[in-house]
Amino acid sequence: MTVGESSSLETLRAELDATKTALAESEQRLTTFFAYAPEAIVMLDADTGQFIDVNPRAEALFGFPRDKLIGLGPIDMSPAHQPGGLASSESAACYIRAAVEGGEPTFEWWHNNAEGQQFPCEVRLVRMPWGQRTIIRGSITEISERKQFELFERGRSQVLEQIARGNSLTSVLHTLVTSIEEILSGMVCSVLVLDQETQTLHIGAAPSLPKCYNDAVDGLKIGPATGSCGTAAHTRKRVIVSDIRTHEYWAEYPSIVEKLAQRACWSEPIISLDGAVLGTFAMYYCEAREPVRLELEIIEISAQLAGIAIEHERNKVLLRDINESLERRVARRTESLAKANEALERSNDELRQFAYIASHDLQEPIRMVTNFGQLLQKSLPNDAGSEAAEWLAFVVEGGQRMQTLVRDLLEYSEIDYQSRPYQAVQLDRVVQLVLTNLRTSIEGTNAEITCDELPTVVGDKPQLMQLLQNLISNAIKFHDQPPPKITIAADRQDNEWVISVRDRGIGIEPEYFNRIFEFFRRLHNRDRFPGTGIGLAICKRVVERHGGRIWVASSPGTGSTFFFTLPVRELH
Repeated sequence: MTVGESSSLETLRAELDATKTALAESEQRLTTFFAYAPEAIVMLDADTGQFIDVNPRAEALFGFPRDKLIGLGPIDMSPAHQPGGLASSESAACYIRAAVEGGEPTFEWWHNNAEGQQFPCEVRLVRMPWGQRTIIRGSITEISERKQFELFERGRSQVLEQIARGNSLTSVLHTLVTSIEEILSGMVCSVLVLDQETQTLHIGAAPSLPKCYNDAVDGLKIGPATGSCGTAAHTRKRVIVSDIRTHEYWAEYPSIVEKLAQRACWSEPIISLDGAVLGTFAMYYCEAREPVRLELEIIEISAQLAGIAIEHERNKVLLRDINESLERRVARRTESLAKANEALERSNDELRQFAYIASHDLQEPIRMVTNFGQLLQKSLPNDAGSEAAEWLAFVVEGGQRMQTLVRDLLEYSEIDYQSRPYQAVQLDRVVQLVLTNLRTSIEGTNAEITCDELPTVVGDKPQLMQLLQNLISNAIKFHDQPPPKITIAADRQDNEWVISVRDRGIGIEPEYFNRIFEFFRRLHNRDRFPGTGIGLAICKRVVERHGGRIWVASSPGTGSTFFFTLPVRELH
């Protein structure tokens, strides 16, 4: 071997060692990635259908050690059928073939673990370059929690949204059932609602079960051994029946079992917040089997969501019944009040007519007594005793007071009894007429009366004239130091006129502000300020008839201001 050949050989050996080192490092990185990958990874020989390698995550997922899993295959770690009823072997062959042909199928798959428990996973298959062998890498992620969260969020949002829209209970339960059936392919569900009075179950929603079965179950009396649902509602506990054809709870219903294609039936009682049984939520599966943990969690959540819908419907019905009962009671009470008001109105009308007629008819005899008393006074001899003259004076004075009282009573009764249609009333003009009527009092007291610009209102002109005349005459009468000074003004506030009559008279104590508007209420001796005590009561009656209110502001010794309001109206 020449020197040149020896040098070339050393170079090749160095390159080979470097390549081996790089390959070892690459294999180490691949092994590390494989071992510490966050998901379970299996390497599958597509020709034999067996695992040739698995990572620690796969060991934990399936519950078997690596040496036990190698030599097994995906069919060994799966139930016989996938949700929907398709055989696991047929489904697996389809997905593996797709991966061999270069696809990367991603799908949901139910696996078994070492304890025989089933759980949902998401699987992704990819073909790996491996010389002459056809190797498929499978990445597996358990999705039990994701499935549960998806169900809860979807079911809750759909149920609450339909309840908020006011949809019927049937519609809400139908939506709940179909959403769960979409998540758990191959599973069919039902909601039965319990009639509290008859203790029988009735179909709330069971769209995927055969009609003949629903017809047979509708009206089922709950009790022990009354199928999965009847027993669950009776015992208030979850009932798991893995095979209805052999279980004692279904022994009394051979015709129903014969018509039903499903074999497993798991039922959860629906319990209200106060502990009452509202119905049942059931899951049916085409194969005889026990539920897995995820399915038990889903059936519990579904029963809770169904309970929300049923309780809401019952509360709504209860509220409607209460409202209808209240409406009936209100209608009866309204009818009774209407009859009572009608009777009261008739009575008041008769009373007003009586008061009017009585006060009108009383005037004549009182006038005769007063006139004859005055004639007797004139014809009384000068030598008659002072006692007789005094008694006769009492008769005349009493008759005159009686005349005034009857006249005021007549005016009061006429406010309603002889009311006239409303018309446009110029209050400026009304005040001028009042001052003309009170000319004698005004001149006798040298009263000073000023009047601001007053509005035109809609009302009963004679009554408004009577109202202002009573207030102005009171302002003239109740004063100590002449001359009386009176100001009449008006101010518009929103949709009403506020009219005021202000004086500088004797004033009123605050505790009497409300009492002075009462019938026959007098605050002063008749000898000092004559009158019957009806004037302000008439004012209050007139103001209220016109839809207003009346009040006083006063301070003893400085005067009073009487206010009353009249609505701003259009004359129709």
